[in-house]
Amino acid sequence: MDQRTYARKRFSHICDECGKGFITPSKLKRHTLAHTGEKPHMCELCMRRFKSVDHLKRHSIIHSEVKAYNCLECSKRFTRLDRLKAHSLIHFGNKPYECNECYKSFINRSTLRRHALIHTGEKPLMCIVCSKRFSHRTALERHRLTHTGEKPYVCQICDVGFIRLDYLKTHIASHSGEKSYVCKICSKGFTSCGVLKKHTLIHTGVKSYKCSQCSKGFFQKFNLIRHLQSHAGQKPNQIMD
Repeated sequence: MDQRTYARKRFSHICDECGKGFITPSKLKRHTLAHTGEKPHMCELCMRRFKSVDHLKRHSIIHSEVKAYNCLECSKRFTRLDRLKAHSLIHFGNKPYECNECYKSFINRSTLRRHALIHTGEKPLMCIVCSKRFSHRTALERHRLTHTGEKPYVCQICDVGFIRLDYLKTHIASHSGEKSYVCKICSKGFTSCGVLKKHTLIHTGVKSYKCSQCSKGFFQKFNLIRHLQSHAGQKPNQIMD
């Protein structure tokens, strides 16, 4: 039996979408989820969905609060070994995955893939409710919550719910007053990473939000919206809608 015949028999279960072959029907079935976007396995604690039982089990460790993997450089702890390995690259500055378009480097292949969609403009994932399209699965999952009204991330102090975990973390900091995100330039502290990033623009001088009417730049989106009133004669909330 030649190699070609052997391969056809071994990988006899063929995907109708892309033609890829698999050894068993179960592996083919699991593969088809990549095309349909279906995630049949749901976490009962946060309602997040997954394509396979293995992915769900790995995710469930997050809720157990057991962080068995410790970074030797900064003592930060992680629930999974792969997350520790990804984190470790931050300390050594090792970013082996480079974008062919802009030559920006990334610490892992999946981050590079997500970045590449910026250049292609591709949005392969679609919301089945309103047909809005998205580049990333996490963005689609987050968007779906706007239709269902679900707020799976709940503050244990005041019972306020949020659609995103990072929103909850920022909210929790408002209870404790903790400002653990510190600017490396001026040492000012902030309650969230997002607010810190906005602050650092003051030091870099980068004004990312440009007015389409007069090309004036602003550090923050709200300042741009407020500026647009001078052109459109509208209130900020009207422009945001």
